[in-house]
Amino acid sequence: HGRKDGGDLRGSGALAAAADLIVKVERGAAKEPSAATVERAKDDADGRSFGFKLRAVGLGTDEDGDPRWTCIAEPAALAAGGPGSAPKGVAAAVLDRIAELATAEGAAPESVETGGARAIGRDRLRESCEHRPVSDAAKPDSREKAFRRALILLERAGHIGTTADWVWIRRRAGSGAPSGKAK
Repeated sequence: HGRKDGGDLRGSGALAAAADLIVKVERGAAKEPSAATVERAKDDADGRSFGFKLRAVGLGTDEDGDPRWTCIAEPAALAAGGPGSAPKGVAAAVLDRIAELATAEGAAPESVETGGARAIGRDRLRESCEHRPVSDAAKPDSREKAFRRALILLERAGHIGTTADWVWIRRRAGSGAPSGKAK
């Protein structure tokens, strides 16, 4: 689980390095669905978010006659700001940079399913965003944090797909258009 401030995983980095799947679960605001986001998957795409609501279900009683309960996660649509919402600020600038680099120097990596989209190396994107900053933060580590947050937001919203090494713009199902255009 993450820190209370919503930061990265707690504990040893070796835990995340050995994991086949990392899912971040965030509680929704009052009456809003919660979200489960695939932060990293060994054999699948990262960044997919799924909305859900918990429903309590009675299981009868135990040997003492006390009621027993469990919860069932039921699918629910995520609210605005979730998948499909238009990016803003640093996220919009990063999405524009991804589109620019993918057009100019994108590749079709054999080991990654990008849905036909041209991908760019994550390190190349980071270098470009540092050379022509997408954040107005003064310190390099603050710009790096803004860059990482932007990638996470873009993944959660379904605008981009990523692996440890590649980044690409996702296409809307049934169309050739990107899943979102930065404004």
